[in-house]
Amino acid sequence: IPPSCGIYYFEVKIISKGRDGYMGIGLAHKTVSMNRLPGWEKDSYGYHGDDGNSFCSSGNGRKYGPTFTTGDVIGCCVNMISSTVFYTKNGINLGTAFDNVPLGLYPTVGLQSPGEIADANFGDRPFVFDIEGYMVECRTKLSREIDGHTLSSRVARIWIRSSRRWYSGTWYTTGTAEPPRTSPRQPTSSSGRISPRYRTARRYRSW
Repeated sequence: IPPSCGIYYFEVKIISKGRDGYMGIGLAHKTVSMNRLPGWEKDSYGYHGDDGNSFCSSGNGRKYGPTFTTGDVIGCCVNMISSTVFYTKNGINLGTAFDNVPLGLYPTVGLQSPGEIADANFGDRPFVFDIEGYMVECRTKLSREIDGHTLSSRVARIWIRSSRRWYSGTWYTTGTAEPPRTSPRQPTSSSGRISPRYRTARRYRSW
């Protein structure tokens, strides 16, 4: 995810929860192991469907939102101005899940039990959540902070780099990054986790 995009958002529709519904949606550094769901490993963050918990570099989760299953659309938004992450379910903002989130992460989808299928949307079709409305809110807030000279030096640097691109086209969702890729017939690991280093496919299946 390029830092200059300011806001990055993607959605994942659960086509099938499979046998157990052990699914995780989130973010991970490129060095993170692909054998476990996002959030369990160091430098990874995840929201899990079976219990609704959020996980940050630990196997011990924290109660966050509702569970999700077949037919649900889960969104993940990274705000690099505030260094926070929030999720959405079927277009509803669930609130901040993580703060102090570092740069340099990749969108990650984890599937762990047989029969799970997820379809990712990185901006090639309309989102369920009103991301443009959220960006208008952020722009208004930033404008007020700039007028009041309350921005930190880090935020100011990011704002200067991204001010012309943050609100144009699909920069908020794609930037220069590309989505994960995997063959639907060849999962990347025994757990079905999708590698954040792979870059083109939209639909993922666990076996």
